[in-house]
Formats: sequence, C-alpha cells, structure tokens
Amino acid sequence: MVPLTAVPTEFAGRVLVAKLGSAGIIAEVRGTSGVYPSVFDRPQVWVEADEEADARELITADTDDAFDADAALAGHPPRPLFSGWGRLVLAAVALVLVVGVTVGGRGCSATTSQGTTHTH
Repeated sequence: MVPLTAVPTEFAGRVLVAKLGSAGIIAEVRGTSGVYPSVFDRPQVWVEADEEADARELITADTDDAFDADAALAGHPPRPLFSGWGRLVLAAVALVLVVGVTVGGRGCSATTSQGTTHTH
C-alpha cells in the first residue's frame, strides 16, 4: 500500500475510505490511535499501489471533500506533524513531565496517633 493523502481528522479519512470503497478501490486510514487519540495524530489514507492513479483521479474530481487534495496532487507522501528536532523536543518534554510526576508523588508522609512522622 502507498500513502494517498493526509486528512484533517480520522472521520474525514473514514469518509474518504468509504468513497474510494464505493468505487471499488481498497483503502484504509493509518496514523491514528484508537487507544490514545491525540491532537498530534495525522491520519493518512493509504491505497493499493496499482490503484493509486484511479484514487487520485477520484479524489481530485470532487472539490467538495474536506481533505488535502493538494498533497495528493503533489505526488509526495504527506508530511508528518513532527519530524526531526520537533519529535526530539516533544519526547524530551514528555520525559520531563513523566519524571516530574513520578518523583513528585514520592513525598508521602503519614502522622501516627503518637505524633511521630513516618516517611514511606
């Protein structure tokens, strides 16, 4: 399979897959997480390599669809939302947040009835 186009939402991707399917073109949406969806997901519609030309013709013939037809016309795979340094910075921020939450939660102490403090 080859990437056809990026779409703004998973729903728009599913609509496009249905449209392609009604024309007999096998397609699927990739780039989304059903378990942990986020604003960083970049859904993409993929088609069989031998059906790519027909799929491009079909999606560019209808200008009312809400997907990025310019990316499909360019013949290039859609660009990821974060690449290179952007992914590195995003990973570093996520790591700092995880470590901060983990270490911050360890300052637990309890006071017994005698007034002494026990640290866990």
